[in-house]
Amino acid sequence: MNKDPPANASPNPFEMVNSYSQNYSHCNFVKKLTDHQLLDKLKNSVNQAITHKNYVNAIFYADKLISLSIDGSDCYKEAIYDLANICYLDRQYSRCIQLIEKHGCSLNKKHPYSVFTEKCQILAAQAMLDSNKIEDCIEVLQIGIKEMNKDPNEDYPDGQKYYQSFRHLLLGKALETQEKNFHVIESYKKALEWNPENFEAFDRLFGNYLLTQEEKKYFLADVNFTEDNLWLSDYYILRIYGEVGQVLEGKVALSQDEPCIKISNTEHFSDEPNEENPKNQHLTFIVPASSQDHENISDREWKDLSNLKSQEENHPPILEILKQNNNSYMMLLEAEKLYHKRNPSEAYEILKAIFDEDLYFFSAIPLYIAIMTELRKVSELYMLAHNLVCSSSGSAISWYAVGAYYYLIKKYDVSRQYFKKSSKIDQYFAPSWIALGHSYALNEEADLAMSVYRTTARLFPGCHQANQCIGMEYFRLGNSPIALISFNQALKIYDNDAFLHNEKGIVLFREKKYDQAEQSFFTAYTLAEDKNSKNFEAILMNFGHCQRKLKRYDEAIMYYEKCLHIDQENADTFGAIGFTYHLKQDFRTAMNYYNKANFLNYNDQFIQKMIECVLEDLSQVPIEDFIQEAGV
Repeated sequence: MNKDPPANASPNPFEMVNSYSQNYSHCNFVKKLTDHQLLDKLKNSVNQAITHKNYVNAIFYADKLISLSIDGSDCYKEAIYDLANICYLDRQYSRCIQLIEKHGCSLNKKHPYSVFTEKCQILAAQAMLDSNKIEDCIEVLQIGIKEMNKDPNEDYPDGQKYYQSFRHLLLGKALETQEKNFHVIESYKKALEWNPENFEAFDRLFGNYLLTQEEKKYFLADVNFTEDNLWLSDYYILRIYGEVGQVLEGKVALSQDEPCIKISNTEHFSDEPNEENPKNQHLTFIVPASSQDHENISDREWKDLSNLKSQEENHPPILEILKQNNNSYMMLLEAEKLYHKRNPSEAYEILKAIFDEDLYFFSAIPLYIAIMTELRKVSELYMLAHNLVCSSSGSAISWYAVGAYYYLIKKYDVSRQYFKKSSKIDQYFAPSWIALGHSYALNEEADLAMSVYRTTARLFPGCHQANQCIGMEYFRLGNSPIALISFNQALKIYDNDAFLHNEKGIVLFREKKYDQAEQSFFTAYTLAEDKNSKNFEAILMNFGHCQRKLKRYDEAIMYYEKCLHIDQENADTFGAIGFTYHLKQDFRTAMNYYNKANFLNYNDQFIQKMIECVLEDLSQVPIEDFIQEAGV
C-alpha cells in the first residue's frame, strides 16, 4: 500500500525535471512539430546558409533536421543528403562519405533505382574523387553503371539518364588520373550519349585533345539531340570543326624572327642542300579550344552531320541570338576564328571586350595569353598573371600565365618552373605541356624536349602538335627519316595544318625528294588562310625553291614574285629571283636582282659571291649580244 510522503519532505529534483519535461513535450513541442513550421524554418535556414557559403550554420541546422524528421521519410532522406552535400562543399569529404554509408545507402551494393540512392552514390563518388580515393570512386560508379548497361535511347524514369550521364562523367575524370585514355574517352562518350546536355563531358573530350580527327568527324551522329537542345548540337559542331587538332599558329613560342620554317639561305640557291640544321623553328602555344569557318568542312562531312540540325524553318536561331547579345562563348569562337586567319589584333579586341565584362572567364584565357604573347604585350600579360595568381593560385592556368610571361621575356629556365607547376596541378592542361617542351627546345635540350613532347602525345592523342614538335627536334638534330615519320603521325591526327605540311615538305626537300616536297608545299599553299602573312610568305618561298629544283624556273619566279607582294624589302626574295634568272642564263636580269638584294642586305656573303659569279659570266658574253639586247 502506497503511502503519501510526509508534508515536510523535500521534493525529488529528478521527479520535478521529469514532470516538467513530460508537460512541455505534450503541450508545446509536439504541437510545433505537427504543423511543420519548425521543419520548414530549419530547411530555410539550411538553404540560406548554403547560399551565403556559411557551412557551419548549414551543418548545424541540417543536423537538427535529421533528428526532428521521421526515420525513413522523404524529409529525413532529404536532410541526410543535404548534410552530406554541405560537408562535401565544406571539403569534409570523409564525413560526407560516412554520413551516406551510415544513413543514406550502402555504396558497394546494387539498389533499386531511386533519385535518393542515385544522388547519394554520386555525391559519395565525388567526395572520393576529390579526396584521391580513386579506386573506391571507380568501384562505386561502376556498380551503378553495370546495373544500367542498356541502350541510352530507350525510355527511362525522369532523371535517370541525367544521373547515368553524371556517373560516366565522374568515371572518366577518375580514370584520367590513371592515364587510361581509352576508357576515359569511352566514359565521356557514354556521358554524352546518355545526356547531350552534359557540357563538361563534351568539353573534356574535345577540349583536352582526346580524339583524333577521324574520331571527331562522326561522333555526334551517335548522340541523340531533341528539339529542345538542337541549338546545342549546332554549338558542338562549331567547336568540333574549329578544334579538330587545331593549334593557334602564332609566334607565341618563338624566339626567332620567322614563325614558319624556311629553307636556309645557302640552301635557297645552291644545287645541293646544305646539311646544317635549320635554326628557325615553328614553336607555338596551343589552347584547349578553337574555331574556324564551316568552309573547312567537306560536303560529305557536312551531310553526315546535317541530320543533327533542325529541318524546320521556324527553329529559333539561338546561336545567332547569343552572338547578337555578345555572349562570351560566342565571342570567344569569333576571336579564335580571327586568330586562325592570322588576325590577332582584331581577335585581341574581342577578347579585351570579354575580359572587360568578366575578368576571370577562364575558357578564353589560354587564347588571350597566346595573343598577348604574339603581340608582345608584356605589361598586360604580367598584370593578367598577377591577378590570376592572387585570385586563383590553385588553378593550372594561373601558373601557366606566369610561365608565359617569363617565356615572352626569354627567361626560359624560370618559365619552365611555372609550366611544370601548372602541369602538376592539372595533368590534362595541354598548353602547359607544349610550352614546357618549347622551353627545353629553345635551350637546345633536345632529349628533355622530346621527352615532354612524347608525354604530351600520350596524354593528348588528338593533339597533333606533340608529334609535330618531335619531328622538328629530330629534323634539327639532322635525323630527317625519323622526323618524316613524326610528321606523318601528326598528319594522321590532323591533316589541315598548313604549317605541318610546310615542315614535312622541307624534310622531303632535304632528302632530295622534290616531287613529294612539291605536293606538301602545294597542300600548305592551299590550306593557308591568310595570303598576306609572313607565314604564307615562307610557304611561297619554299614552294618556289622546290619549283627551281625541278627546273621549272618560270613557275619558281612566279612564286617568288608573290612573296614580293607580301614583303617588298626582303633581300632573300630578290636573291632567289636573281639566282633563278642566273640559272636561266639571263645574266643581266640576275645582276639587277642581286644588286637589289645586296642593297637591302649588304652583309649577305652569298649574294656578294653570286654577284662575282654573274660578273664573270657577263664578261664571257660576246659584245654583239649586248648590242643586240640594247637595240643599238
